Amino acid sequence: MNNKNIKKTVPPKSIKVNKGIHQTPKNIAVNTKLSKQTIYILFGIILLTAIAFSNSIKGEFLNWDDKDFIVENSYIKDFSATGIKNIFLAIDKHDPVTAFTHAFTYNYWKLNPAPYHVINLLFHLLNVILVFSLILKLTKRNEAALIAAFLFAVHPMRVESVAWIAERKDVLYAFFYLASLITYINYINKNFKLKYLLFSLILFILSLLSKFSAVTLPVVIILIDYYYGRKFTPKVIFIIVLFFSLSFLRGMVHFVSDVTISGNDIITQTFPFYDRIFMGSYAFIFYVTSIFYFFNLCVLHPYPVKSGGLLPVEYYIDFVLALIFIFFIIWIFIKNIKHKKELIFGIFFFLINIALVLHLIPFGGGVVVADRYSYISYIGIFFLFGQVFCWLTDKSYKYANKFKVYVYSFMTIFIFFCFITTYNRNNIWKNTLSVWSDAVEHFPEHFYGYYGIGNAKSDMGDYEGAILAFNKAIELNPNFSESYYNRGSVKYNHLKDYQGALPDFNKTLEINPNHVTAYTNRGLTKNALKDYKGAIDDFNKAIQLSPGFPIAYLDRANLKADLGDFNGALQDYNKAIELNPNYKDAYGGRGILYAAKLNDINKALSDFNRVIEFDPNDSKAYMNRGLTKLNNKDLNGACLDWQKSAQLGYETANELIKKYCK
Repeated sequence: MNNKNIKKTVPPKSIKVNKGIHQTPKNIAVNTKLSKQTIYILFGIILLTAIAFSNSIKGEFLNWDDKDFIVENSYIKDFSATGIKNIFLAIDKHDPVTAFTHAFTYNYWKLNPAPYHVINLLFHLLNVILVFSLILKLTKRNEAALIAAFLFAVHPMRVESVAWIAERKDVLYAFFYLASLITYINYINKNFKLKYLLFSLILFILSLLSKFSAVTLPVVIILIDYYYGRKFTPKVIFIIVLFFSLSFLRGMVHFVSDVTISGNDIITQTFPFYDRIFMGSYAFIFYVTSIFYFFNLCVLHPYPVKSGGLLPVEYYIDFVLALIFIFFIIWIFIKNIKHKKELIFGIFFFLINIALVLHLIPFGGGVVVADRYSYISYIGIFFLFGQVFCWLTDKSYKYANKFKVYVYSFMTIFIFFCFITTYNRNNIWKNTLSVWSDAVEHFPEHFYGYYGIGNAKSDMGDYEGAILAFNKAIELNPNFSESYYNRGSVKYNHLKDYQGALPDFNKTLEINPNHVTAYTNRGLTKNALKDYKGAIDDFNKAIQLSPGFPIAYLDRANLKADLGDFNGALQDYNKAIELNPNYKDAYGGRGILYAAKLNDINKALSDFNRVIEFDPNDSKAYMNRGLTKLNNKDLNGACLDWQKSAQLGYETANELIKKYCK
């Protein structure tokens, strides 16, 4: 073999040689300098990624998490210092850093979905650069870093994380996660300067506050220490414990939240631990095969249906395949093969980050697998893609030139198909109806797709179509309480069919006696049917089940005000606002109580002002503030408010303008 043209590797000065620190093989030319060609290629990857996801910007808000996290999330609608403080204090209700970014977006663009999509895409583009930087630091090869970054950028499994607004938490936590890892590597490479360690910890905290999944980072830190050959001295162990402590604290908050607990009930009650082992094997094989076979992606991958106490046969087959993979990893450990560290690093990076979503530990989520769960974990696989590319194309290897043609051809075709599939898949995420229609196409015998279509049609104003979809969902699964609940909500809110809504809420509570909002909605239905005692009883039950649920206090307050219990109503309005300082409807109800019943004009005006701060387009708030100003003999102010209310479509305001305003 002729090695005359092969450059010798000179390790960086800050990394000691012969003391366990990872070294690039001596017979491989190292190219860590960012040449103009590399920068141009990276820029091209960024541009192609932007094109691949460009049609995602046209997407709407979905009636699936987008509604809860953004459209109806009162926390993000106050971008004042107090509002931001409240966002971070409510860590048990949402991911604070993610909610902060939504609050920022809402402050400038309200409920225009395009800026939310643009910000998701921008974070994904930044993550592409961070993946390039991370892989370059690990491999010291521009080619490996570019390939890994390109695959990460346009792989179709990325679509769910980028095109779905509510999954901002994926791209955001990944941004801080990757930045933390890069900063930790800088800590190793730059003589262990404390500032890099502190920056890494701060970035890790931001990642934890963006999404719970960031708790895996301390294990990856250990993997990086292994990759660089660091000895586990007391100092190193102390740093690792520090990272783990932060993960532990975040985990405690996550697992005590009501949302997480309720999400886990379905798994723990339906699938014992031995079933979850097979489910985990199925999920693992799905994520591995989806790297290459991504033509059957779907938002819905439902839990398996057991027959005779057994899971579908593919779950047991995948368990055998997973065992074979485990034996392969053991073989790598035992054999002193070439590139052992690289193989272990890439495989375990993938395993560490995918382990959380294999159902061995219940985490909720409603699906057995999901495209979005692969966002960080696939970086380990793409790291190996880049490494294998370099190993097969280096001139130091026999038959390198022959392999080079095939490798370049395969990578080009594979990335091309990734690009096309990603662009087309974005269209599935255009709106709620398109998402769930795709789910029904893939799983026509599963109820959840029809349930999603019912929600979509309800949002579109097709209430009869929504009822038909919920009927189909109930036919396929008579024990899913939400189908009854949402059908009842359509009947109550839109069709005013109170007699029809009541049995649906009753059935919801028969299936799930702890369904808090079913109690509040049944209370409202009973109120409409003039069963006031029954309504109060339901509101009381909702508050008993969830003392921190402000909607129940608001509903009870409104009914108490109607029944003449003004002091009781005021106490409930105050409690609702105490629980949620950004609760617009509670301020509006209290304002009406102050103005119409308690004759406290100043407090009424203060509450209506607060409502308008939250929503400058609330026509009813202007109407009520105008009436309050009229009672306060401020006719000019009243007329201005009614004019604004009329502009926003409140027709009664025109009558008041004609009567009182010149």
